[in-house]
Amino acid sequence: MVLARPGIWRVSVPARGRGGSRGMSGVSRPSPLGANLVFAINPVLWGSFYPVTKGALDSAHPIGMIGTSMATFLIASAVLLPGSRNIRVATFITAAIGVVPLAAAYIASAMALNLTTATNTGVFPALTGVIALVISCAVLRRGATQPQMIAGVLSIIGVILMIWESSKVGGHWWGDIIALLSTICYTSYIFTCRWLALDRESAKNIAIIQCFYLGFFGIILSIYYGGADYNSMSSNYIMTISYIGFGTLVIPTVISLYMIRWTAPVMVSFIYILEPVWSAVFSFFYLGEMLTMLGYIGALVVLAGAALMTFQSVCKTSMRHH
Repeated sequence: MVLARPGIWRVSVPARGRGGSRGMSGVSRPSPLGANLVFAINPVLWGSFYPVTKGALDSAHPIGMIGTSMATFLIASAVLLPGSRNIRVATFITAAIGVVPLAAAYIASAMALNLTTATNTGVFPALTGVIALVISCAVLRRGATQPQMIAGVLSIIGVILMIWESSKVGGHWWGDIIALLSTICYTSYIFTCRWLALDRESAKNIAIIQCFYLGFFGIILSIYYGGADYNSMSSNYIMTISYIGFGTLVIPTVISLYMIRWTAPVMVSFIYILEPVWSAVFSFFYLGEMLTMLGYIGALVVLAGAALMTFQSVCKTSMRHH
């Protein structure tokens, strides 16, 4: 799952090939506009994850259901495997360490959706940059700029408002807390990738191994918790699980893997800010969810904090280039 959902701190893999005109497996380099348009698919797919998954929880245990969806990563690893080469033993160890917080993030998301609304759960990924800032300051002893601190305060205020209003729209504050933990796990995954210096490895090889681990672990979860009530399983449910697995997990991973080198990471961060917006749109049309006015204000404040954090990143990148 390397390179999925890049935030303010991310793994960057240097382009390979002669003159950067060719990518993996000899694929011609796409234009920056083309790469950005492809990346714009990811927040749409991720935004649909929350309402579709919540809708499927009526007939399945949350952990068993997400495990069944994760099992599709085995198919992805099999499809990607022929293009790999020189996979070393160390790669298996590196991938295993890196995949733990990612699997935890998936499981926590499913548990959160079982307790709170899809709209609320979909907003919390916008906190990735702020949580990364907190970890950077607390663990790595790096300072924060004034705009970053303002962004952090805005995001915290927005989250408090959303948790406060959660019970009024059919959610539970425990679900919001778990959704927050899911985002913390994902942010930890980003830092774990940096700590393991994954850019020294083949990104594709690590992604293949991580897909295999996620798929294998998903099968274990599905068997242990039960992916569904098999007596009432319908073709509808099978199609839903397939969409969650391939549409919202595997395809965004492959897009990130193959396209991240052809666009600026900061531009990707701007594109990904739209994920909570798509989540709210799909939750409204798919589940009929609506927040209270205070809840929408909280969501907008969180998005404002994420936008300010990303804008600060743009400014820093621009200053380094000049």
